[in-house]
Formats: sequence, C-alpha cells, structure tokens
Amino acid sequence: MKLNRAERLMVNNPVRAFMQREIVRWMKSRRSLGPSARILEIGCGRGVGATLLNTYFKPRSIVAVDMDDRMIRIARRRQGGGSECAAAFCVGEAVHLPFEDEKFDAVFAFGLLHHVLDWRAALNQIARVLEHGGCFFMEEYYPGSYQNAVTRHILKHPDQDRFTGPDLAGSLEHSGLSLIHRFEIKGFGILGVSRKA
Repeated sequence: MKLNRAERLMVNNPVRAFMQREIVRWMKSRRSLGPSARILEIGCGRGVGATLLNTYFKPRSIVAVDMDDRMIRIARRRQGGGSECAAAFCVGEAVHLPFEDEKFDAVFAFGLLHHVLDWRAALNQIARVLEHGGCFFMEEYYPGSYQNAVTRHILKHPDQDRFTGPDLAGSLEHSGLSLIHRFEIKGFGILGVSRKA
C-alpha cells in the first residue's frame, strides 16, 4: 500500500532520519555483516535507509526497492546529488520480490510490513531471497500505534488481518525466520533481527 501525503511527510523529514539512524545503530549492535554482504532494503522511500546501511554496515552491495516509482526517482536523484550510498534503486513490491532465491545476506525493512495487505506473503518472500544463515532486520509497528483514535483518520493503513507481537513472531517462524534479537514495546512496535536457518 502506497503512503498517503500525511505519512510521506512523517517519514521524509529530519526527525525520522535521526530515528532511523538510531534504529540502524541498534541493529548493527545486535548483528554485524561482513564486507562481502549483499543487502536488500524493502520500502526504501527516498533512500535514507540505504545511505545509513552503507555507512554503518559497509556492505559489498545494496539493492533498495519501493513500490512507489516517485520515491525511487527521489532516491536516485538524492544519490546523484552526492549521497555516499552506491545503492541500486528499483521499483518492486514486498509480496513479489523480483530476485532469485537466496540472493541476499541481509534484508532490511523499516516500518514496512504493517503497510502490506498480505504481510505473511511478504515474510515468505523475504525468507526466499535470504541466504541460509542470513538475517532479516526489521522495525515494525502494531495496530495500537497507527489505528488509534487520532492516527486512523490521518494515516492510511490496511485495517484487516493486522499483527501483534505474537502473530508476527509466529509468522516469522512459519517462514523459516527465527527471531534472535528484539526490542519490543508491547502494543506499539518492535525492532527485531531474525535469522534464516
């Protein structure tokens, strides 16, 4: 699901960039990646995450996808304007990742799954493109943070079949991803690292 205008403003500002930097630092403190790592970021928006991943993880390559072609154009322009990230940006959807099996050492998603109608299919796709032993790094939000009395009228989210912590953990396991690190605020959201067996 594409973001509406209010949510694009929320995620494309300096405060969000600062938050995302702290999230990436937390992720790096839980699991490092080697210099030969191949990273996929799903839901890359304007490319801030890819730049941070390049800075903190220093991988061999980064591919960043978003279903909104306008965001991909912004990310490419941003990169061409002197961003330190040498990522390949392309249009793609979480439920139909256009990559071969076991192509990436790590997949990152910053606040993505709660926007995806069939989030379980997205988890299956993430597991499919991860190498065995690869990790899925996620920042995710639960309905209490976006379906409350205020935000439900401002932000656009699916309202059926949403997940809570136990739902998400169970679906990760079902997809072959074991949650090995987590920082969770019950009813609000989670930062997590899952490993593919």
